[in-house]
Amino acid sequence: MTTDNEMVLVSVVVACSRHPEVLGRAVESVAKEDHREFEVLVCGECWTAGRAETVERLAVRPLPFHVDRVGVELNRALAECEGAFVVFLEANERLLPDALRAGVESLHAHPESAVAVGRHRRIRADGSVVAEAEPSRPITTDSYLELLRGEYTVDVPAALLYRREALVAAGAFDASLDASLHFDLCARILKDSPACFHGVLIAEHRSDRSEPEAAARFSSSLRVLRSHRKHLVGNRHYSDAYRAGVRHLARNLGLETFEELRRDLRRREWGRAGSSGRAVIRYLATLLRRHPLGLLPVVVACLGPPVTRRSSWARRIERCTARSLHGAQTTSLHRLREAARTRVPPHATVVVVGGADSEQLRLDGRRVVPLALGGQVPPGGDDGSGPAARGLVTRLDSLRAEGAEFALVPNWAFWWLDYYCPDFKRYLDAGADRVWADQHCMIYRLPAPTSSPARRALVAGFFSFRRGAATAGDLLARDVTCDWLDDAGLPYDVAVAPPFVGGVDWRAVDPRRYSHLIFVCGPFLEDPGQRALLGRFPHCRLVGLNLSMLAPGGRNPFDVLLERDSPDTGRPDITLCSSSPKVPVVGFCLREHAEGTREAHAAIRRLLNGREMAVVEIDTRLDANTTGLRSAAEVESLLARMDVVVTTRLHGMVLALRNGVPVIAIDPQPGGQKIRRQAETIGWPLVFSGEALTDESLQEAFSFCLTPAAREAARECADAGAEALRQVRLAFTGAL
Repeated sequence: MTTDNEMVLVSVVVACSRHPEVLGRAVESVAKEDHREFEVLVCGECWTAGRAETVERLAVRPLPFHVDRVGVELNRALAECEGAFVVFLEANERLLPDALRAGVESLHAHPESAVAVGRHRRIRADGSVVAEAEPSRPITTDSYLELLRGEYTVDVPAALLYRREALVAAGAFDASLDASLHFDLCARILKDSPACFHGVLIAEHRSDRSEPEAAARFSSSLRVLRSHRKHLVGNRHYSDAYRAGVRHLARNLGLETFEELRRDLRRREWGRAGSSGRAVIRYLATLLRRHPLGLLPVVVACLGPPVTRRSSWARRIERCTARSLHGAQTTSLHRLREAARTRVPPHATVVVVGGADSEQLRLDGRRVVPLALGGQVPPGGDDGSGPAARGLVTRLDSLRAEGAEFALVPNWAFWWLDYYCPDFKRYLDAGADRVWADQHCMIYRLPAPTSSPARRALVAGFFSFRRGAATAGDLLARDVTCDWLDDAGLPYDVAVAPPFVGGVDWRAVDPRRYSHLIFVCGPFLEDPGQRALLGRFPHCRLVGLNLSMLAPGGRNPFDVLLERDSPDTGRPDITLCSSSPKVPVVGFCLREHAEGTREAHAAIRRLLNGREMAVVEIDTRLDANTTGLRSAAEVESLLARMDVVVTTRLHGMVLALRNGVPVIAIDPQPGGQKIRRQAETIGWPLVFSGEALTDESLQEAFSFCLTPAAREAARECADAGAEALRQVRLAFTGAL
């Protein structure tokens, strides 16, 4: 089945202003995407006729703009593209096969978000991995604050998928910028709109000399930060994050700027050295104003040998840098203590997530209990919905049962939790009251432990997601599961999403209400929606029932897995146990639009929609059949297998009665013409005229058609008509 996600058009804009020789690599990566609805636009001067084969195969649209600024090229490409979502590629980047699908699904699951953020890694020219980049924090509160703080998610543009309407609303790219134009655009968008982080590795960035030098990145990034000062007035959280972002910028790009200046001077590249020198002056002025303790390692770095040489000088610089940052860390710890003292009552028990010892966080009589993070991640990592999150939830619940009243998450645990255990963070947000949050810590008031934890299951499946492509088998498997839960005496709720009704919304319920989460039927893909579902109930016992786990060596997130099929196991599908009642199969055979048919057809559709039945459309025309029937035998065979036929066609009535099928016949002509006359001739009583039609009479007739007496009456009419036709046959042959 084709889902709405698969039909969304994504525009891939490739900018090749630098390093055009690797452009083909970026464009070819798009051809391998699982999501097939895309268009490729290449902007720049380097798309030549030599790549005509690739252009034709991928329907690439070259946009050879004669401009100096990358921002102008991208703005014009944005005006030309037609996709609802847009992703930007540099020539030295490439998408991984799951990139577009993961981004589209994530934005569909989070309609409030303007940007979907994934992970990326850097590779060398030979394709070997340099290091997998730490993803931006999976932001659930304020993504703009994260950008100010220095979490530059746009370091590789291919890791972001934008809503096109968000790009247009933000005014698109600032054409006066170059190296940080994606950072600037993302900051302007996220100031007013959230981002969603799906955590999938979706892009590779090939490190080469085409990347902008550190001086250009430092200068343009600093300009972007300064342009947002006007938004920070009166907001202490944003102001603190802004200062942290400037320090982050100084530490990460400042020393690189000095190294580039030294290299340019050694190579006697005076023009580039002048640009680097101006960046150094701006850097020193900013550092002196915002982070004066950072001047010492900078001076040492400027006078000593290059930091790229792992010499004793490099190690001294690293130690000196660490000492210079100690003052900032001490300030952060002081503010964390002040937040705890003002928000946590005296003598309360505080769980510190991150393993800080009680001596480090003296809180004036408040008892501090560390909840260590180390050792929670299994080999190979954890995507946040497995043992790491459930282990933390279990330990926190046990501490809560022992009297813990508050949980404090310091800033040194932010990234670890967001990357490895986002489900634990979601559990805190859903089950506890957050009383404080800033860039130093978050403080939660834990709910009081219950004397007897409730045992209640939540049944979920593809029917729990909007546009989840739930099938009849999914719903029958759901009903079987509910029957088994009734037999086991375990109360339950069913998680549903429109158009299904009669259950609960798993995004809105209190997770603490449930002890078990049961995912029923279908292939378990661990897509963003399924991960979010499991992540909202990390404390629950997870049960997988009637699932297809076909990926060899795939991760099993369930505590109990009773799969339908996997590389090692096969079981019968549980819908074999289904006992759902059968409903009538009703054929409706309608005449083309003519006088009186509009009212008659409207009444028929009200009847068909008024009760549960399986409706089959049957077209008796064979010159242009709308239902795929090719012969009179096929039409009659289909009519003969119906329980009831509703029709405005004469032969729809006659052929159904000939096979003993009760008919509700409606003559749409005023006063009734051939259909009414034929029904009266053969003695069939259920015939209606268009002007005398009521919903009550149709419902009464339909109920009669489902009785054995109606089938017997249909057979009697057919036999009486056949007997009368013997005289017609004799008259016909006599005339010959």
